[in-house]
Amino acid sequence: MLAIERQRFIEEWAKSHGEVPICTLAKELNVSVETIRRDINLLCERNILKKVHGGAVPLKKMLREDAYEIRRMANREIKQALGICAAKMIEDNDICFFSSGSTIEFVAEAVQDVHNVTFITNSLQTANILQKKNICGDFTGEIIVIGGRLNPSERFMYGPVSYEQMEELYVNKAFISASAISCEGLMSTVIEEGHIAGYFFAKSPQRIVIAEGEKLGRESIYRFAPLDGVNCLITDKNVFSVENPQNRKLKELKDRLAKSGAEIKLIEL
Repeated sequence: MLAIERQRFIEEWAKSHGEVPICTLAKELNVSVETIRRDINLLCERNILKKVHGGAVPLKKMLREDAYEIRRMANREIKQALGICAAKMIEDNDICFFSSGSTIEFVAEAVQDVHNVTFITNSLQTANILQKKNICGDFTGEIIVIGGRLNPSERFMYGPVSYEQMEELYVNKAFISASAISCEGLMSTVIEEGHIAGYFFAKSPQRIVIAEGEKLGRESIYRFAPLDGVNCLITDKNVFSVENPQNRKLKELKDRLAKSGAEIKLIEL
């Protein structure tokens, strides 16, 4: 489980239980007490929790918006580099789907000098970035925002209305992010988010996956797409280094991608 996923779990636990006992959470998540302490310290610094003897309690106002912004800023330099690389794959007259997620927002920010491109997304944040880019003249074309029910903390649309609209939409390129990627496939911590990403992954003839290296070789709650369907993976170069403690899993992942014919773009920072 990634640190951000663990901290989100702790935050949700605090909201539902009213307290965060360190020893209980360490057993629940199968990690050390020190790991939980570090997570609690970070959540306290973000004004989400307050320390008490033996653990922490939630502050009266727990703003998930703060958690979203903090997540967006995490690995910012890496995400910018990945976004620039991914945006170069967008060509004139493309019809592109952008999944929700902070990594994809950096792809949107890097869109430049393309014409008659249609962007489809269920992410309000990504749509807002594209709207500003369009007004500034960085690209010409249309932005289609999939409607439906709003997930206010993650800022994406989902639900029956979304699914009805999706059935009528065609894309030729899907730019997808994931919470975790392993030989089992692409995974998300949020089922509704993964469902929409998986739909366009299956529908698009070209599937480009963008993920920071720390997400590779890991697994999460909801598998939304098979690894063998990936046409291109864009990640940071250091992930496949010999020093990486998850090297065996990553080698298996790399071999599976190569066997399926996927291109791997390794970005050097």
